[in-house]
Amino acid sequence: MPKLKSGHISPTPVENAKINDAISTDPDTREMTDEDFAHATVGAARHGEGKTRITIWVDCSTVAAFKSRAAEQGKGYQTLMNETLRAAASKDGGALTEDVLRRILREELHQVWKDCMIG
Repeated sequence: MPKLKSGHISPTPVENAKINDAISTDPDTREMTDEDFAHATVGAARHGEGKTRITIWVDCSTVAAFKSRAAEQGKGYQTLMNETLRAAASKDGGALTEDVLRRILREELHQVWKDCMIG
């Protein structure tokens, strides 16, 4: 095991169990395998082919909606957001007509209403 940095505080067994429970229930992560570690390298994360890392501020309700939809579809919310952006950017699938805008607004307002009722 590598030497720990000065001031490091390891999680207690209870905290460690909570962390592991969170990992097992989060659809956007998973436990790393020996094979994963065998391919690991030290340094900055490599980007996927044809992908660009960006930082973007998104409304909490929007992220919550994508996480909910992604969980229903069995995929990560960032993947779903990327697919949605790709469709919106395409010439044929991204036309923002009045009907499309009305549908989107209804869906988003419904989600905000649900969040308000739950929260």
